Amino acid sequence: MSKIFLKAISVWLLMLLTAILNGVVREKLMIPALGDLAGRSVSSVTLSFFIFMITLIVISWFCITEKSGLWMIGVFWTALTVAFEFSFGRFRGVSWGALLADYNLLKGRIWVLVLITTLISPVVAAKIRGIPKKL
Repeated sequence: MSKIFLKAISVWLLMLLTAILNGVVREKLMIPALGDLAGRSVSSVTLSFFIFMITLIVISWFCITEKSGLWMIGVFWTALTVAFEFSFGRFRGVSWGALLADYNLLKGRIWVLVLITTLISPVVAAKIRGIPKKL
């Protein structure tokens, strides 16, 4: 189990790097060109795509034979993402209100799509790749 845990952390760190790069593109290109809400929305969709593609590429590396193990990875990655989002945001001095604003679907904020993608990607990617056969 510890090998899977280390693999999950290493893949999440790759996702984190991807998210940081995606955030730079969002701030420098998307928001100035599209506006705040549209830029954030496009950024959420592109990050979700990248997270899923990373998962699709690496899922066989985990050698998981049970669906519950795939769900555990998704929950672990999602928990790491939320913990990082809030701790790094607070470290930068972002208010709780501003941090929570990204979760407000009623105001068109779709950051939650990234979290849902992160959560379900291991199961969906394994299903697409046919790993394991009994899923």
